[in-house]
Amino acid sequence: MSYKAENVRPYKSESTKRDQVELMFNGIASRYDAMNSWLSLGLDMWWRKKALRKLQDSSIDNLLDIATGTGDFAILASDMLKPKQIMGIDISDGMMEVGRKKVKKAN
Repeated sequence: MSYKAENVRPYKSESTKRDQVELMFNGIASRYDAMNSWLSLGLDMWWRKKALRKLQDSSIDNLLDIATGTGDFAILASDMLKPKQIMGIDISDGMMEVGRKKVKKAN
């Protein structure tokens, strides 16, 4: 059986998959970090650090974090890799707003 990704909808609704995903993440944005840490038993930070350690010997000028969520990977990448420019993008405005606050607090 084959499904086209754009036809898959997480919830029974007339909304597009994109809209449903955006709505879901907007709804949990304020709780996402705590949930992610708890559900992953803290492994979320471990895998980020492990991935970034693989890049530490590279010279990274520009870094794009796609699906940045609340920005944890981008913030850690900024600290560990010191790129000249880093940008995070995400489908969820709610997640991005949490991330922006974290960036301001980190600076």
